[in-house]
Order: sequence, then C-alpha cells, then structure tokens
Amino acid sequence: MQNRMKFNGQFDKFVFLLIPLLIIGYTFSNCKGKSQNDKSVISDKNISMKSDSSSLLISNLPSVIFFTPNSYEFDSIVNSENSDGIYEIDSDFNYYANNILELYKDSSLTVQMTNKKYFKFNGMLIDKSKLDYSYGILLIDKNGYKVETGVYTDIDILTFIKEFFNETE
Repeated sequence: MQNRMKFNGQFDKFVFLLIPLLIIGYTFSNCKGKSQNDKSVISDKNISMKSDSSSLLISNLPSVIFFTPNSYEFDSIVNSENSDGIYEIDSDFNYYANNILELYKDSSLTVQMTNKKYFKFNGMLIDKSKLDYSYGILLIDKNGYKVETGVYTDIDILTFIKEFFNETE
C-alpha cells in the first residue's frame, strides 16, 4: 500500500489560485518599464542646441519630462500586432502624468509633457525612437539624467522624483 499525502480541499484551492496570481504578478512587473541611460544618448559638444519641430530643448533644470508617442508613432502602434491595450496604456499614462503635472505646477521643478522625438540638454541628445518604449519619464538636473520607460502610477513617479532629486518629504 502506498503512502499518499492527502490535503484538504482548502489547500488545493489555495494552490490553484496562488499559481496564476504569481504568474500574473511576474508578467506585470516585467511589463512596467525599465531604466535606461545609454544606447539612446548622443553626447557631443557640437550638437545644435536650437529647438525645432522634432526636438525639445530643455534649459530649465531641474526638469521632469513625460514623453509620449506623436500622432504618427501612435497610429503606427495602433496598426501593429502589438496594439492590444494601447488605448488603455495611453489613457493611464496621461492620467498619472497629469496628476504629477498638477502636483508640481507651482514648484521650482519644471514638469512638462511632450511627444517630441529628441530631447536636447547639457550638450546631449536623447533619441526617443531608440528607447524600448514610446512612453516614459526623463529626469534631468545639472549633474545628470535618468530615463524610465513604461507606464507608472503617480506613486511610482513620485518615488522616482524623490529619489533622483534627493527630495525629502
């Protein structure tokens, strides 16, 4: 006779529910976005620091720049195989970014939203098309910058801002 371990029905239900939740949580955490600082940047003292229709000149530091796809990029995403959920992604990004814009509207921190392709600051140029995602946040001060790509909640964004600019509550 074999010895078999028997569990009650509640344990089986718990395991049955836990495994899909772990898979969903792992998937969601990997889709949120990532920090990037290298492949999209050109650093050259000869970069023209003039603003044009495809670039944003950032001269007010410190700054937080929320970037989104322009209408051409958005239409390209909508018409691609990866279009699932793009309207919800766009809506969520704009909702959370606007919460931060409102929160910082009277502060010394410059916060703005743009759909420009290039960001120019401190003799550097970031090409948004070289980033992993079309949505994200660029944090800049006189000492450097950080790019966070993806869609984040306003709580996550506040954490990025506080950590990057060493803000205290």
